[in-house]
Amino acid sequence: MTNDDNHDLENRFDELARAVRQRECWNKYDLYGSFVDRAAVGIGTPKERRLTSVLMRRYSIYFPKSKEASLEAEIDLCNDADAEVRKQAFHDIPHFCTSEGNTARVVVALHHHLLSESKAEVLIVERALCVLLQRSPEEAIRAVFLDMERSMFTAAGKAFVRFLCVKLRPQARGGRIESALFTGFADVSDRLPFDYFVEMFQLISALRIVKTTGGRGIIVGTIIRFLRSSPESVSWCQLKTCLTLPMPHFSSVAPSTELIKLVAVDFLPNLDAKEPESLEILDLFNQMARFVEEQHEQDDTTRDVLGKVLGCIERFLSQVSKESVTGEALGPPSLPLEHIQLLLRSFATIAQRAKATVTEEDESFRSVREKLAYLNEIVQKERSMLAIVICRRKGVSSRGEARSRTLSKLAALIESWLREPLDFEPRELASPVFVDEPPASDHDYSQGTSSSTAESSPEKRPTNTRKKVIQLQGEIRILESLLEKERQRADSLLLENAELRRNR
Repeated sequence: MTNDDNHDLENRFDELARAVRQRECWNKYDLYGSFVDRAAVGIGTPKERRLTSVLMRRYSIYFPKSKEASLEAEIDLCNDADAEVRKQAFHDIPHFCTSEGNTARVVVALHHHLLSESKAEVLIVERALCVLLQRSPEEAIRAVFLDMERSMFTAAGKAFVRFLCVKLRPQARGGRIESALFTGFADVSDRLPFDYFVEMFQLISALRIVKTTGGRGIIVGTIIRFLRSSPESVSWCQLKTCLTLPMPHFSSVAPSTELIKLVAVDFLPNLDAKEPESLEILDLFNQMARFVEEQHEQDDTTRDVLGKVLGCIERFLSQVSKESVTGEALGPPSLPLEHIQLLLRSFATIAQRAKATVTEEDESFRSVREKLAYLNEIVQKERSMLAIVICRRKGVSSRGEARSRTLSKLAALIESWLREPLDFEPRELASPVFVDEPPASDHDYSQGTSSSTAESSPEKRPTNTRKKVIQLQGEIRILESLLEKERQRADSLLLENAELRRNR
């Protein structure tokens, strides 16, 4: 552009500014339109295009008929080849968002530039997005989530998710932003990549809306939707993470029934005890079993879940038979004892809460009980041998002592299961306890009568009968431990006497 053209452009700038000051914009639409056309086509030097962006930001409000054209021209400047022009456009474009519809269009256009290699550009884009989120959070967040669904979650959508997780954490406390984030995440949860799903889940879980009655059920439902979308592509490590995430949100209003069913049907049949995460997955499965929805009678869902759990137990017990009781190669060292223990506890917990009825006519149930009876004999022999070795302290490692404790627990569990598998009360494993927070209420219960408090929390004030039962259970455990020690001592004495006789 020559100096004359540059001088002419400056004169037109001054003419437009003078018309705005004198409130004579009504006859300057053609002049303003020429600047809009220059921006849309990209005419002029980078400096002139930056000035054009500034001019449209300042004076577009005085030319409402050209509002749409101005916005489109500014979006074109955001895609300019020159970095300085893009930065100026990123800075100016939030001023064109005078309506909710414009906000949605601008946010969708801006969030694609979060992938820029220039940190300076990304910083300006993030500032512009923060301004738009403060003005209209619902439209801004909803627009990007809708764009994710249309574009099958491209790299730009991933970048925006990361932006939400990092930049919006201190701001996501207002009701409008929380609601928009929560709704948008629930809609696209089954399409997010695993890493970003976990990141977004952790962000959403910190919102106050999740603590409400409906919020807990929805946040747990996002895990189910994610796992159900493509269970064949979920690794065991990812499954362990997905089962850990919803643990604090399970409650009476957000039961784990659907998630238990999904894991039992789609994942347990393929679970291999040799997988490093298999034991942790079964531990989480056992914890979730405590939050299964209580039922008055067994339904098809519960019957299917219990059948899958029994099938997994039977698969882990595939090496146990009458012949293995007397054999040495097929003993407990080749069996996943801890896995079997967790599955037995899970089966009993689900059956108790779902009021399930299982009879000896059930083929899988009968097969499992027979194999457990054989396994019980193997475990008892293994316990006796380990007790002798531990008593003598010859080559005993911490692993051997841990195995002895596992065998003792498993033996007690099998004996209870063989007596009455659906009525015994399984002991809790050493796992984190998640407190179920009550839903918010306007009623102040702190001013209630003492009788109502006692009725509403019977577990906090046990009756005398329950106290006696608890005391007797504690005494029984002490006596059992003493009896076990005496048995071990007697076995060791017998072995010592046998060795003395041989020496003589």
